Amino acid sequence: MKYIIDNVMKAEEDRFVKKAFLVTDDKVSYFSDRMPRLKYMRLNMSGFLLTPGHIIVDSQLLEMDSYCNYKEEMKTLVKNGCTTVIVCCKNDTEKDLKADIKRARHKMINSPIDYVLSLSVSLRNLTPNLIRICKKERIPIIFVSFSELEEIDLVQWERIREAMFPLQILIIPQYEEHSSLNENPKKVYNYWKVIMNRQRISTTLSFPEDYVPLSKLLMKMIGLYPRKGELLVGSDIDYLLYHDSSVDHFENFRYDRGNPTLVVLRGVVLKAGEQVFIRPGFGKEIQIKVPGHFVPISEAHYYGVDS
Repeated sequence: MKYIIDNVMKAEEDRFVKKAFLVTDDKVSYFSDRMPRLKYMRLNMSGFLLTPGHIIVDSQLLEMDSYCNYKEEMKTLVKNGCTTVIVCCKNDTEKDLKADIKRARHKMINSPIDYVLSLSVSLRNLTPNLIRICKKERIPIIFVSFSELEEIDLVQWERIREAMFPLQILIIPQYEEHSSLNENPKKVYNYWKVIMNRQRISTTLSFPEDYVPLSKLLMKMIGLYPRKGELLVGSDIDYLLYHDSSVDHFENFRYDRGNPTLVVLRGVVLKAGEQVFIRPGFGKEIQIKVPGHFVPISEAHYYGVDS
């Protein structure tokens, strides 16, 4: 099915721009400022502001102990404009890794929104074989926790880099609770940056907290962009609509924290007004083929490490 989303104001980097999108099935097939000659059904979106659907981290979703809690958490995500969620599979031992990943995928079978699997492990358990399993299972993000600075030096970083090749799995450091590292985080960050730059391993020190949308750079580093988080040719038609009557200037448009009027995932409405539509199993796992493919050269030089 083809149709046109017409006369909508799209939020760009620093302004609103009037756009029209030709949608084929569940993807953007063409976009322009206007499409007067195309003879497809049109959805007149004048009076609305449009942004791509949010990609949000929910580190506790897989820990929900009942389907009712799981469903309520999904409703909260949709209300916040989330069309793709990054969930965290926690692993204690490498021998259980494949079973833990399988269990996480099974738990997400009923997801109403698209999702990406990430992994959370202790830095002590980060091994070349674990990296090879993650590469085979298409896990693009690994959160590593540690409590002592010396633990960084115990990792076989050269072997880790070799096991990753040719992909760049994003390694994100986290402090263990009550760790003494919290007393001098700058020292830890600087040392981590030195090691990651030396080994040319993709990382970031500013990954957002739960419910905070990912930046475009992080989407690129993970490998979600431009399929998710943008509306370009080939992108999934995931978008949010806001009433523009209360917005006078771009600076007042806080779409990253707002309550969207309409939430659409791959052309299907998940939220309209205050009503949320939960469709169990509609969500798909997004398996990343090439992480970091669209990272600009200026950022790739630092391999994602924040300066």
